[in-house]
Amino acid sequence: MKKIYISGRSGPVTSSHSYTLIPQNPGLNIDYCDIKSPVRYNCIVISGTPKKAGAVIAHLIGGTIPTSLFSHSEEFDKKINISISDK
Repeated sequence: MKKIYISGRSGPVTSSHSYTLIPQNPGLNIDYCDIKSPVRYNCIVISGTPKKAGAVIAHLIGGTIPTSLFSHSEEFDKKINISISDK
């Protein structure tokens, strides 16, 4: 299990975001750390049993909500490489 936190100088991640795994269906899942949290999109958990060794990419795309008049939203497009090895 791997937790990934998304943070920045602005507020929480908006509901219009995309978190995907490449390749599709590698035996891993993306879920939110706490679905009931008001900032649930800011923390994801990657878990499961990989189907085979190789590279998996977690692709995170979205933006944040400004928290004051002086802050602005921020966009993000990040790829996180996960290396799966044979046991």
